[in-house]
Amino acid sequence: FHDPIDILIHLIVGSEGTLGFVSEVTYRTIPEHPYKVTGLIPFPDPHSCGRAISRLANGGVQQTHGVTSAEYLERRALQAVAHLPVMKPYEKFFTEDSPAMLVDVSAESPEELAKEVAIATAILAEEGATDIDFDDGDGERAHQLWDMRKGFIPMFGATRPKGTTMLTEDVAGPVERLADFVIDMRKLLDQYGYYDGVLFGHALAGNLHFQMAADFGNPEEVDRFDRFSVALGELVSVQYGGSLKAEHGTGRAIASFVELEWGTTAYRVMHRIKALFDPEGLLNPGVLLNADPQVHVNDLKRMPLADPVVDLCIECGFCEPACPSHHMTLSPRQRIVVTREKARLKRSGEDPERLAAMEELFEYAGLATCAAGNVCALRCPVGIETGTMVLGEPGILEQLLH
Repeated sequence: FHDPIDILIHLIVGSEGTLGFVSEVTYRTIPEHPYKVTGLIPFPDPHSCGRAISRLANGGVQQTHGVTSAEYLERRALQAVAHLPVMKPYEKFFTEDSPAMLVDVSAESPEELAKEVAIATAILAEEGATDIDFDDGDGERAHQLWDMRKGFIPMFGATRPKGTTMLTEDVAGPVERLADFVIDMRKLLDQYGYYDGVLFGHALAGNLHFQMAADFGNPEEVDRFDRFSVALGELVSVQYGGSLKAEHGTGRAIASFVELEWGTTAYRVMHRIKALFDPEGLLNPGVLLNADPQVHVNDLKRMPLADPVVDLCIECGFCEPACPSHHMTLSPRQRIVVTREKARLKRSGEDPERLAAMEELFEYAGLATCAAGNVCALRCPVGIETGTMVLGEPGILEQLLH
């Protein structure tokens, strides 16, 4: 970029709130063509699935026709959603190590769609897909498959041991090396004992998410996460020349490794730019640029046991739009967060004044303004009933009856 305004715009967009406050955004959208098919394509092994995605990816450049989505779902990830009815027809194709690819193919006309499907089918078959079955992209099965994918994070999170924190990060590597990337990411998770961790993601752009669980109340778990994070930085940034943050904000969990990813020279330039825009360090301090090499293991989030009704919650927020009191007092997610903190304070015995204040304020914001109708559970991918938790609070039924 050469134009100063253009440079400024891109700096602000990429700064994750560390250079300024964005009050208004205009999106330049891409067309969504009316003709589309969707398919969940199983493969015999991760490498063949990765190779197929690399060939479908158009060099990592987003297309508006042809294959517009290709989600990688490893076998361990598929196990978390195996209970869904839409997954039953695919069970016969899955082996111990077989992943699947969720694919959309789009086009401007039926004729063009047929051509694009033929091209995609040939590539999938050449790379060893064990079943190729496309269906109407606006049909019921397609919607159920994408609902499965959208709800995957909370559904997998609900399988973690209660009392542990669910971690989810997103990394990216060169799409042409995706086949090796998925193998090495799996090896890394296993090497550090995260055997229950899973890989999935927007692989058409080389983007992989991984999820795992840890009990950060245990110092040994914190140490393991520290060592894993260092190794992750080396694998993604050095070995693959990729990005430790593919689409989500960098955050303190990755801030320790920004210099590793971008190099010392670029990192110093970032600090100079930050000082020009924000000399007092008021905007997102320490979130993207942080001098503490251990920031990724400081103040780690804990999810202590609080109530059997909501202990599976990962605080994803899917429930919030359905809640009548959202934006008025507390949302279901916020009620759960407060309940967990109250349980932690009761268990630890620390800061009794804070606990007393939370108990008092929760009477109205958390209990009295909850409709207790559990419409939140309809939005929750795992059906968590926050209203049931509220009704179980001592004295709440008496309040409602009177």
